[in-house]
Amino acid sequence: MYALKPDYVHNLISLHYYTIFSQVVVTDMHTQFIENIIFIMKNILDSRAEQPAEHLGITSIEFLMLTVVRYVRHLDSSIHAIQIKTKLCQLVEAVSALSYSKHLTSKFQSIITTIFTPFNYISLM
Repeated sequence: MYALKPDYVHNLISLHYYTIFSQVVVTDMHTQFIENIIFIMKNILDSRAEQPAEHLGITSIEFLMLTVVRYVRHLDSSIHAIQIKTKLCQLVEAVSALSYSKHLTSKFQSIITTIFTPFNYISLM
């Protein structure tokens, strides 16, 4: 995650993708950026799956993922949005599969479980 700098990306998304009232601002450009972040994170995590992941900064990843999840939840139900939600589910799966997943906070795991239950329901429809 060296090149990605999770704290920087989290702050960037938080400052520019949400109003001062914490409402999500969904635009095509924002959505494309979020999709690229999901792709980059997944590729980095997949390439690090065999190596120790202590340097990845668990807390930074958690905050960034929660921010991305929050944005994705506000996407419509178009085909492209469903593809992004699927990619996000794959990212969460990659995070869970890594050796450091046992270090993820229980609060993060609880939030992710709560958020992804509706995603699974929607994808079955």
